[in-house]
Amino acid sequence: MENSSMVKINQQLESDAKKALWVFVALNISVLILFALQSHGLAFAILSIQIALFFLWLLPVALYQIVRKNNSIKLATYKALASYRNIMEQASW
Repeated sequence: MENSSMVKINQQLESDAKKALWVFVALNISVLILFALQSHGLAFAILSIQIALFFLWLLPVALYQIVRKNNSIKLATYKALASYRNIMEQASW
């Protein structure tokens, strides 16, 4: 019973991580489009927000999962990306 629940949790984590990557890709494509349309200020603002999220959120979450929780790098990355997806889900566009 526990093994099947762990597999389900890992599948959900992997799914959330993949969705987060797609959100990240979509944001970067939109930044490229804005940059191509000569909207440099908005493009740089979005890029700076993404860089700040990476250094202030994703990296600390992944390092915490690796150092404190003794998770594998793969699992720590999935958890960090899943948390990024949750952040993007909460954002009001």
